[in-house]
Amino acid sequence: ESVKNLPEKITALTFAAPVVGNADYNKEYQVLEKEGVLRHIRVANKGDVVPTNNIIFPASLALKGDTTKYIQNGVSLFLLPEEELEQEYGGTKSCASQFTTKALTNHLVPEYATRVTLP
Repeated sequence: ESVKNLPEKITALTFAAPVVGNADYNKEYQVLEKEGVLRHIRVANKGDVVPTNNIIFPASLALKGDTTKYIQNGVSLFLLPEEELEQEYGGTKSCASQFTTKALTNHLVPEYATRVTLP
C-alpha cells in the first residue's frame, strides 16, 4: 500500500552510497525486488568507509541509532584496486574492515573512475 504511488519499475545504480535500513527495511526491500518494482546495483570501492555499517568514532557522533543494524540491499559490486571486482547480494561491510590511510581518497570520484576502468 505504501508504494502504490511509485513508478511501475525503479532501477538505481549508486556509487559510494551509505548503508540505509535495518533488517525489517531489508525484508520489505526484498519483497519489492521479487515483485520487480525495484532493481538496485551498488558500487563501492574496497577501502571506502562511507558505504559501510558499524560506523567508528568520531564519525559515529554525527549519526543517530545503532549503525551495526544497518544492512546493504541490492546487488553489490565491490571494486578492488588492481583486481577483478567481487559481486554479492547485500555485502554489508563494517567501517573498521574498510578503514585505511587512504579511506578518504577511496571515496572520491577519481578512484572510482580508475577502478571502474580496470580490466
